[in-house]
Amino acid sequence: MSSILSVENLTKMYKSVCVLNNVSFEIKAGSVVGLLGPNGAGKTTTMKIIMDLIPKTTGRIHYDNKTRIIYLQDVPEFYDFYQVKEYLKFILELNQFKGDIKSKIEETVKLVGLEAELNKRIKSLSRGLRQRLGIASSIIMKPDVLILDEPVSALDPIGRKEVFDLIGQLKGKMSIIFSSHILSDIERICDHVILLDKGSILLNKSISDIQLDDRVLVIEFNDVETLRIFSDEWKETLEIKEKTISITTKNLTQSQNKVFEILHKKGLMVESVHLKKINLEDIFLKEVGVKNE
Repeated sequence: MSSILSVENLTKMYKSVCVLNNVSFEIKAGSVVGLLGPNGAGKTTTMKIIMDLIPKTTGRIHYDNKTRIIYLQDVPEFYDFYQVKEYLKFILELNQFKGDIKSKIEETVKLVGLEAELNKRIKSLSRGLRQRLGIASSIIMKPDVLILDEPVSALDPIGRKEVFDLIGQLKGKMSIIFSSHILSDIERICDHVILLDKGSILLNKSISDIQLDDRVLVIEFNDVETLRIFSDEWKETLEIKEKTISITTKNLTQSQNKVFEILHKKGLMVESVHLKKINLEDIFLKEVGVKNE
């Protein structure tokens, strides 16, 4: 998959404060990339520099001059007196759209689920519907890259689900950069994650690659004595909590074989042996923890 946008050695200083420190990453065509980090990590600053809304201190942003990039802030602002259809027409005319405006509006509101609101004034729309309208106005000109800054931060659970469903429909049709400080949001919709903390990148990997990193084998024992016999025989690093042992390994097959060899050799009975799913929360806490030490 080819790169549609790349950020190279991006640094941003506000007087003596370093907000971004030598940040580099690529966005692949058609991918959904999660920009993850706690509040103040530098996510919004990165996105605004890409859009040239604020100046960078050093570094480069690379993309073809024909590439259309659209940015949507967390809480979109509108001319509230417009009807939905009037506002979308305004966006098309502003961008000097040459096609059939009526058909284009109908196509877009159908995609985002705003057909019933077409003739309503924007000021009457709920927060969730306004978010959909924000996305509609951002995609109506078919951008190559859509940047969404915390798009579900102000929504209730139903609104959040609707926006995620919509992003899922857009997946593959354009590249999407989706920022959030909520781990489950990124894991739910993204192909790739970039973890920012204090202006630096701690992690830059595809979700599938993260899942193939260190695996954790979990053994649940029936009693503490059986656990002690196993741990004495293992003779390598493991984590013990009550009647459970966790073994972190890069070679899952080798570790599994050794576990079953010990259980068979010592005649030990266990409650279960299973693989723990590594999620973004585990990765986040590990990486941020290492960074803050």
